[in-house]
Amino acid sequence: EEKARLEAEAKARELEWLKDKYVLISLKSTNLRKAPYKNAELVTKANQGATFKLLARGKEWYELSLAPGQGVFVMANLVQIITETEVQSRADAERQDREEKARLEATARATREAEEEAVKRAKEAAELKAKAAAALKAQQLREAVELKAKKEADEKTRIGLYIKDKYILTIMDNTNLRTAPDKNSAIVAKANSDV
Repeated sequence: EEKARLEAEAKARELEWLKDKYVLISLKSTNLRKAPYKNAELVTKANQGATFKLLARGKEWYELSLAPGQGVFVMANLVQIITETEVQSRADAERQDREEKARLEATARATREAEEEAVKRAKEAAELKAKAAAALKAQQLREAVELKAKKEADEKTRIGLYIKDKYILTIMDNTNLRTAPDKNSAIVAKANSDV
């Protein structure tokens, strides 16, 4: 009876100790088996860093909770026992890492978008500058053409005023009278020497 009482007390102490205990998988692709021996059926593999509730411990094997009501076994030397507080701390650290990664990604994305927007604006500004330069050049060309036309008109007016009361005497028959002082210009009339 004393032996049973001592066993019950030891079991109660063990259960109390197990209350906040978890295991942390130490290696990649750690085998989780259906029974506590090497040739037992493989249930699944656990990734390094995964945590499971510790249900029972022996010298070589630990029983873990894979899901409610589903225990699996792992070799004791492949895991580390940690407390629920450590599990929570790891979860908090992983959450903070994820949040920091998300923040860095958001910052990088915002920076990339700002750079793309700056490039787009610079391109638009360059296009506007090119259009303005082309418009200015076209305006200058129009002004040059208008100035040339005005000079030509002024010259024609000056010549017209000069020859207004002058006459031309033709000394040859069939002299071609043209629209301009150019051999290739249109002939408007033919003049004889008596004109």
